[in-house]
Amino acid sequence: EIDSYQQKQEDLNSQLKEIKDAHALSLSELNEAREARENSALELSAFKEAHAALESKSTSTSSKVKELNATISEKDKAIQELEEKLVTFNDLQTMTMEQSKLIPELQEREQSANEALESLQTNYNST
Repeated sequence: EIDSYQQKQEDLNSQLKEIKDAHALSLSELNEAREARENSALELSAFKEAHAALESKSTSTSSKVKELNATISEKDKAIQELEEKLVTFNDLQTMTMEQSKLIPELQEREQSANEALESLQTNYNST
């Protein structure tokens, strides 16, 4: 019976050792899981901060894009006005050049008219 008792005690001791080893392993796994959870929480926090920064930058970029679009629109309008003024200027310049070409002819006609008038006055005075 003593042998049987010793055998049972050895078996129980062996089982107890297995339970302690399993418990130690479970505690180790639990600690690893806790550490992983803490790391995940830190990573999540960092991700949230990065996400918030990106959202802020996106909002800022969106505002800048709106401002630039408004500026571009204003500049496009100013360019269109300048193009219209340039067309008007070119038209006026063309008309001025055409009128300048007429000046010598008009001067000749004026000269001829003055000469004809002088001739008429001379003829009138002589009669």
